[in-house]
Order: sequence, then structure tokens, then C-alpha cells
Amino acid sequence: MVKIRIFPDKNYAATFDGFTTTRFQLDGSKEISKLEFFESYDVAINNKCFGGCPYCYTDAKANGQNFDNVVDRLNKYFGDMTTNERPFQVAIGGAGEPTLHPHFPQVLKAFTELGILPNYTTNGMHLTEDVLKATAKYAGGVAVSTHEHIDWKQAVKTLRPHVKTLHLHIIISDADSVRRFIDIYNEFEDIVDAFVLLPYKPTGRAEEKDVNIEFCLDVLEQASYPKVAYGAYFYEALKNRPNLNPSLYEPHHFSSYLIADEDMTVYDNSFDMVAL
Repeated sequence: MVKIRIFPDKNYAATFDGFTTTRFQLDGSKEISKLEFFESYDVAINNKCFGGCPYCYTDAKANGQNFDNVVDRLNKYFGDMTTNERPFQVAIGGAGEPTLHPHFPQVLKAFTELGILPNYTTNGMHLTEDVLKATAKYAGGVAVSTHEHIDWKQAVKTLRPHVKTLHLHIIISDADSVRRFIDIYNEFEDIVDAFVLLPYKPTGRAEEKDVNIEFCLDVLEQASYPKVAYGAYFYEALKNRPNLNPSLYEPHHFSSYLIADEDMTVYDNSFDMVAL
């Protein structure tokens, strides 16, 4: 079933068929304004993670929290919106490993009952039978983070029979990371649906280091990678690279970041943490 959202004051209309969002300018001579009610939300339901990534941009820890009453909070927050105001979809993750939350299956179910497609990002370390059953029943897509110190390849094999779409998240910053991406792409091109490239960001536990995104994109322009998508922070670098065939939109116009803790604060994004 195709869903439609229309905000005339933002010069905006959009449709969502369960996989693809298509946006329309109601007045073709004007730009779409930043939305008040977003197409999608990144939603954090905890800040707990056992991955121990030294470059974790949210600084998630093993002694972090699984937020209380998240199902009730999410039902209240999104349930108070009209059908037109509710997002098409959400991406659960953002601060911790969401599958660690004891109510994660119920979170997926709650979003589905609200008419919102739930997706999530995982390190793949906690794919229990309950998580896999809920994923198959409710989730739209799953993204697996390709951390070298975690057996993410096994997670891909485990998830593939249970998901509609499967993505890989790959951080790039330099020549070595791009070579690693190419190796992963060649190995998994026929298995996963998209490879999402994310730039290294020195936030959280991630230390400052030399990052050469222009070099990375130079390499990517030399070959065809039709299943590649780019994170929002590539926007400025991609504007002058039509050969990479990026699908570009103004960052943070259409999405935001919600932390489902007691405060239920909405931020511009999960990197800069500017409250809206």
C-alpha cells in the first residue's frame, strides 16, 4: 500500500511504497522547506553495547542503559501525531545496540501497529530467536555494521533469510578503508541489497585522524558500484560528483534523531546533537 504525506506550507508532498520514497515540490519554482514532521527518524532505545568499537561515535558502553518504558513512550510520541504527520519509517539504533533491549521485538511491533515501517542497524552479536522472528514479521530492512573485530559476516548469513532488505554499513576514511570496502563489495554484491558508505567522524570515542574523503571518492569514481549509497555527511563532497550518481537531498531536511529516554528529545542528527 502506497502512503502519502502532504505539507503545503513546506511545498512538500511524498509517497512511500514500502521501499522507495518519492518527493514532489508542489510549486516547482520553489525549494522544499525543512519539515517539522519528518519522513524518517533515527530512534535510540538504549546506549548499551558490548561491541567495544574504539571509534564508536556515540561512546556506547557495556554498562550503558536500556531505556525504560520505550514502547509506551514511542506509542505516545508517534501516536499523538496524525497519520499525515507520522514518518514513513524509522531506523532503530543510533546510540547503542538495539537488539540488546529486552523489549526490542515489542518496539518493532509497536511501530508496525502505528503504520510506521521499522528498520534497524545492528552489530549482529545478539540475534536471538525472538529477535529473528520479530525481524521477519515486522522489520523492513536491517543494516549490519561491518566492524572488523566482530563476526559480522556470520550475522549477514543469519539475517538474510529473515529480512526484506539487507544493507552493510562501511566506514571509509583513507586508502586502506576504501580497499576494504571494495573487497566487501565484491564478496557480498550478490547477497546484500545495498552498501552504505559512512565517513569517519571524530566524535564519541573516535579520535582525530587524517581523513581524506575526496581521495576516497576519487577511487570510487574509477569503477561502477551500483549498489552503493552514501551517508548524509557526504553531501557537500558529492554535490560536484555526478559521475557517482548520488541521490542527493539537503541533509536533515527530511529526517531527525530521537532518543527514547525520559526526556524524549529530538535532535538534528546523531553526530552534532543540536536539539530541535
